[in-house]
Amino acid sequence: MERKVLAQRVFLVAFICLAGEMVLFRLLAFLFGHHFVSLPVALATLGYGASGTLYPLLSERFRRFIFPLFGLSLLASAAVFLFLPLDVYQFFVHPLQWVYLGGLLFVVFFPFFFHGLLQVTAFELFPEFFPSLYALNFVGSALGVGGAFLLLFVLDELRALFALLVLLTFAGNRGKKRLFALCFLPFLFLPLQPFLSPYAPSRAITALPDTYLLGVYRNPAEYLEVFASPHARFGLGLSPLFQRLPPESFILIHDHVTTAYFPQRVDSDFLEHLLMSLPFQAFRPGRALVVEERDGLAVYAAWAAGVQAVDFITKSSLFSTFLKEHVPFFPARVHVGLPRKFIAARRAFWDMVVLRVPVGRATVFPGGFSFEENFLLTVEGVRDLFQALDARGVVVFSFFLQNPPSVLPKLVLLLREVLGEELRERLLVVKSLDFALLLVKKTPWTRDDLENVFSLVRKYAFDFVYGPWNEEEMEKVFHTGKRYYRAVCAALEGKGSKLFDLRPPQDSRPYFGNFLRLSALAEALKEVGKRWLPFGGAGFLVVLFTLAVMGGFSGFFILLPCFFRKRPPSRYRFRLSLGGVLTGVGFMFVEIPLIVYLHMLLGFPLYAFSLLLGALLLFSGLGSFFVFCKGTAFPRFLLLSHAAVLLGCFLGLFGLRETLLGFSSLGSLCVVLPILALVGWFLGFPFPLLSQGIQHTAPHLFGEVFAWNGFFSVFSSLLAHLVSLFWGLWIALFFAILAYLAFSLLLYPFFPGEGNKANRS
Repeated sequence: MERKVLAQRVFLVAFICLAGEMVLFRLLAFLFGHHFVSLPVALATLGYGASGTLYPLLSERFRRFIFPLFGLSLLASAAVFLFLPLDVYQFFVHPLQWVYLGGLLFVVFFPFFFHGLLQVTAFELFPEFFPSLYALNFVGSALGVGGAFLLLFVLDELRALFALLVLLTFAGNRGKKRLFALCFLPFLFLPLQPFLSPYAPSRAITALPDTYLLGVYRNPAEYLEVFASPHARFGLGLSPLFQRLPPESFILIHDHVTTAYFPQRVDSDFLEHLLMSLPFQAFRPGRALVVEERDGLAVYAAWAAGVQAVDFITKSSLFSTFLKEHVPFFPARVHVGLPRKFIAARRAFWDMVVLRVPVGRATVFPGGFSFEENFLLTVEGVRDLFQALDARGVVVFSFFLQNPPSVLPKLVLLLREVLGEELRERLLVVKSLDFALLLVKKTPWTRDDLENVFSLVRKYAFDFVYGPWNEEEMEKVFHTGKRYYRAVCAALEGKGSKLFDLRPPQDSRPYFGNFLRLSALAEALKEVGKRWLPFGGAGFLVVLFTLAVMGGFSGFFILLPCFFRKRPPSRYRFRLSLGGVLTGVGFMFVEIPLIVYLHMLLGFPLYAFSLLLGALLLFSGLGSFFVFCKGTAFPRFLLLSHAAVLLGCFLGLFGLRETLLGFSSLGSLCVVLPILALVGWFLGFPFPLLSQGIQHTAPHLFGEVFAWNGFFSVFSSLLAHLVSLFWGLWIALFFAILAYLAFSLLLYPFFPGEGNKANRS
């Protein structure tokens, strides 16, 4: 194969493969009910690692068909999402679903496998030009990320895959073979949807009689379906004294997973009987901010109570479009943006801030990368909330009570971390059935405040959970033996739980929705197959099962073939293989924590994933090309400075976090992109330097080293996710620094100093 033709195919396949990975990111989000951000990365690295090991075992004839096989594997991936009956709602009652999950992972890894085979082919045919081809692969991958982002603006996910097939068939062939692209064109005009469980909201809602679809709204990061039904009625926290039916409601389904209701009309009697009306009636704020309360009840309750100015902030542009097209009267000024950035910018001060606790509702939600995450429920985020209040302002948290209690005590522990012992005099918790409001005032409650709340609770037959009364007064208000009251008291004492992880989240360990304690997994495993949902953090069983499946695939496709082929002895094998391991571990432990960091700045994991992946791949490609052109002149300097520069970049990113939260999204990107460019540029050095070391010492080891790199990248992508979630982003980044420092020391002897270069040549 000519080098020019190979270079064109390397670029095209890299573009298509990474665009497919972006689409896969969204399809897996629909499937799992949350952004399983590390899974597509793990699938990609599995494919690349397997290609390094299996390439020597493949015949020359097979290698000639790598390009068309890549296209067939992409078609198979689209088919498996269309037809495989994988049902996340039955993971814990039907073991066959785990087989389906394994089958899905098996099929979807093949496009990355053939992409990796093409890279190994490039090294085998043109080893002296591999750094430049490797750089071209990176640039094509980066452009593929951007291309997918643009493609998802005009096509849904499955049709986007067929559009990539059209592009691959047309651009990758010549003459009459290009006509095969016509085979896939009809799929661009068909209403394709991934297979959804009968229990998924998108399908279950259609079982209601007289229910009809009003509209579908989409962008690359969101998918919103709006239904109307005379049987859909919604009254969250409604008083038991309300004698009529709640009003008819729109049904809003986000990303096929999360269901919300929005009233089609409201009246004063209905609003007065809502628990959400209590803080507005009791304290009569002049200006209120409502954060992501997408059922609209808080805004209407504020209007009914006579609040003069109501601001509503949502990160969903699709929800804002729904309000404009279907809600003629919404008494609030709507802002589209990230709630954390909107509040941190302190554009105004409010008398009251109302927000819904964004705990993921997915059936197997594991606690991180929720569709609803807004990063306000961290120690730093709550401090921003209180700084945005006026001197006597109130923050209202709305949430559902779990049994045994989890959200309530974790929220109290978070507030205790911010306010200390003063929280006792500022805390009120009121509920109606299983819906609760937690109210915190910037100053201690006055007697008038408590009397107003008490009278409204008694008037509408709500229940107190906790208030700042002494023991004798509390006996008159409610029974102190109640479970939720005991949970609040324990949290105020700083006590945790044996069942749940109740540690207050921080920006460096941000997910409030992570309640899993690793020690609870053993008990959860006993319940698998007996209950529909073993426990609140059951999603981690899916994550761990996925890790086990990916580990099994990695062992079978990467490690096992190494023992069935003749391996020429080499004294460099261990050192070079370890170099491949360290580069894989280092890259993954940089990528995953930085996705979480950018998620905080950009609001949607897809945007964070695409920006980081695009920046790292583009500038890593440029860094690789620099090694090809100039890096051989001073390799020791590159090795010694590598870990130090990365550490400086990480310190800069996290040191600027509070400043960036106060900037607009565009301003944040202008600051972050140069730092990410520098990170990507330096991440582009290690593997080309390693490939040069292999070329000079043991060229036959390249496939084996490539395999070890992929094998440990698979585990590292998932482990970095777990480390970031349980122990924090800095711990994951610290492992990355250690990996790259060890890599630099390992390869340092392979490259002579400046003074010895002439002697060696």
